[in-house]
Amino acid sequence: MPESDSILTMTKKLCNVPETYDVFDLDFLTYINANFATLHQLGVGPQDVIFQITGKDAEWSAFIGTHAAIGGVKSWMGMKTRLAFDPPSNNAVLESLKGQISELEFRLMAAADDIRSQEGK
Repeated sequence: MPESDSILTMTKKLCNVPETYDVFDLDFLTYINANFATLHQLGVGPQDVIFQITGKDAEWSAFIGTHAAIGGVKSWMGMKTRLAFDPPSNNAVLESLKGQISELEFRLMAAADDIRSQEGK
């Protein structure tokens, strides 16, 4: 598995935590799974069940499938997890991060709607 396809590894990297530093893995797993519940409520990703991961073997391809249009979910996950794990202390940076998250949520929901329309669901 390419390193970048691991949900846990990529999310840690986007939060500036080395893959080998596993002290906070339980925290990351908790935040990531809470974020997948949010994505489920937004209609992004698999809708039959709430997607969950248990470790570094879970791959983005299992969540995204063949839908490149929701590839922005990787950035969203990194930003959303960073906001919970290590929020910026500078208010301007914090507000910028929140704005980026909101924009990505809108775009991901629009992409998910397009995918469902194309699939007839």
